Amino acid sequence: MFKRLYKEIYNNNKQEELLHELEKKDGACDGRVSPKELQECLKKICGNKFTDEELLKFTRQLHKDTFYKVNYVEFLDKMTALGNKNHNPFKSVLQRLAFFLENNKVSVSNLMQRLSNPDGAPISIERFADFLK
Repeated sequence: MFKRLYKEIYNNNKQEELLHELEKKDGACDGRVSPKELQECLKKICGNKFTDEELLKFTRQLHKDTFYKVNYVEFLDKMTALGNKNHNPFKSVLQRLAFFLENNKVSVSNLMQRLSNPDGAPISIERFADFLK
């Protein structure tokens, strides 16, 4: 579904229009909207290209925060990464790491302590790469 949305929005240069619609729905100006508001924006931008049921199923699968809101900046970044052949793969690794830290309520320093060697030696690249896998 991400790819289909990408084709409809980015191939037709509707990304600015979508961002503008999302910002209008973002009453708290915090970069988050409800799944229903995201559906409404996608419907307005894409017209009848997707059914209400398709959009509902799609938004159900998106990551939501503790207030059941979707971070639309993150959503737009993910969509852009799909079609951008020159995207930075390091950015997606960092996004996944940030997601892990947030969902597990772990700080960076706490994670580093957990991964550190018992003898206090610095974490090897191989050990950190294994963790990322």
